[in-house]
Amino acid sequence: MNPILEFLQKHDDYSFDEGVVILLQYSSNAGVNNFIIRRRDRRHLHDELVRLAHNPYLRPLPSTKQVKQTQDKPESTENTETTESTETKDEVSVVSYLDLDRHKTYSPEELPTPFLKELWEKNRDEYKEMQHCHEMMKQANSDAGRAEWREQLLALRESIEKRWQLFDFEMKSLEENTPPATAKTEEFNVQSYRSYISKALKKDKWTDAVQLEVQHRIDAMLASNIVLSEQTLKQLKKRGIVIS
Repeated sequence: MNPILEFLQKHDDYSFDEGVVILLQYSSNAGVNNFIIRRRDRRHLHDELVRLAHNPYLRPLPSTKQVKQTQDKPESTENTETTESTETKDEVSVVSYLDLDRHKTYSPEELPTPFLKELWEKNRDEYKEMQHCHEMMKQANSDAGRAEWREQLLALRESIEKRWQLFDFEMKSLEENTPPATAKTEEFNVQSYRSYISKALKKDKWTDAVQLEVQHRIDAMLASNIVLSEQTLKQLKKRGIVIS
């Protein structure tokens, strides 16, 4: 039985600290974990535990103690084979958070902004790629082949995890009606905002974080009735920026 599901069934009145303890044993998403702990957000904590509870392959993350014990063991052919087998199992458990297929917990039509919908769609597509890599890794008939597919799988895992962190941060800001990060750390300055956008448009490719930052700055400028050139607006629209 899934250990978190068992925990939730037995402890419907668990404290925030108790929930965090179980979360840190099974969730490798450090960004989300730290966000929950920093905000002491019980609702977000419960949502994460519920998502983990639906993972049939959930395993505890490898502890520091376990790693140290493995390092202290004398090297031998038998121990090497055992260690490799353990590492493979641990790698699968590390990506288990993504095996929850998190995008199924949201309906894209109900997401509040086009940017969040775009993040959702990107993660859905990369999740399918990750599943393919996982399957190919298991079917590989050589160490080199497994290593190649594992490298692709972990790269996709990192990409998806970073995007979910950005997704969660933006969703939380919208739910709490808090200003974007830019507004908290930088006083509104038209010239500074124009400079940032101009530099961003010169880049061939944007990260999701840059796109969100540009959107926030454009929203702030338009809300202040700042006029942008038609050429700039056209370029922004091509990059997926919503002009309202």
